[in-house]
Amino acid sequence: MSEHITIHFTAAAERELAKVAKVDPERATIIEQLLEEVEENGWTLSTRSEDIKVLDQKRCIGEIRYTGSGGYRLFMFWHDTEASRQIWICRILPKRDVIGKARLNAVVEAVAKVRQRFLKGL
Repeated sequence: MSEHITIHFTAAAERELAKVAKVDPERATIIEQLLEEVEENGWTLSTRSEDIKVLDQKRCIGEIRYTGSGGYRLFMFWHDTEASRQIWICRILPKRDVIGKARLNAVVEAVAKVRQRFLKGL
């Protein structure tokens, strides 16, 4: 595994980020800065600082966390290549929409399905 990270968005996540930017441009800027910081810091430092939280190690699913009040949770999966660890953002959801274990599990399952489709396409 490479320490280097590259961040990509699925089409659905790009649409969700565009909606965030339209409704709350300041928050979208914060998200973009956080993603730049994660890319710059790399995998190990980002997980230690809890910017990245691994939710399911076996299925390579996690989230990039914006730790301010309110905000959004960026759900993602990762895929290792020789050059870098690719992070694919799948969902960008307001924190208030992901309250409770059942809702979190539903989002993780949805990300797992997106990851399976991604891997089949390689």
